[in-house]
Amino acid sequence: MRGQVTVDFMMAMGLALVMFILLLNSTYNQEVQARDVMQTVDARGLLEDFASSVDSVYLSGNNASGTFVLPDTLSGGLEYRLRVYPRSILLSFDYRGEKHYSTGIFPARINETAFVELSHCRVVIRNVGGVVYFENEE
Repeated sequence: MRGQVTVDFMMAMGLALVMFILLLNSTYNQEVQARDVMQTVDARGLLEDFASSVDSVYLSGNNASGTFVLPDTLSGGLEYRLRVYPRSILLSFDYRGEKHYSTGIFPARINETAFVELSHCRVVIRNVGGVVYFENEE
């Protein structure tokens, strides 16, 4: 009889352990998904805020200017790259694979170049005769 109780106990413990592992795996997957959503929301928020600042300076007319402070990293300490093209902005970062988000902007001419890559600092945005210029302030 003692041997039967031990086998039953081990089967019950094994079943409890399997259920615990499945619950732990499910919790981990939900945490990863929540982190993905947080990264997306943070990246899109930064992108939309910056695009709004660029459009505001452009629509304010000649000699308008404004500043925008780019954070060092996205939430979670993720490094990112921000490129401004004529009529669009691209934000890229590497989190479980390369991710890109872009949005449209009004200016068709920026810094008289194909694109501008901005570093993580204070950015001065200027409208000079309909051309939008970006300057990094250290």
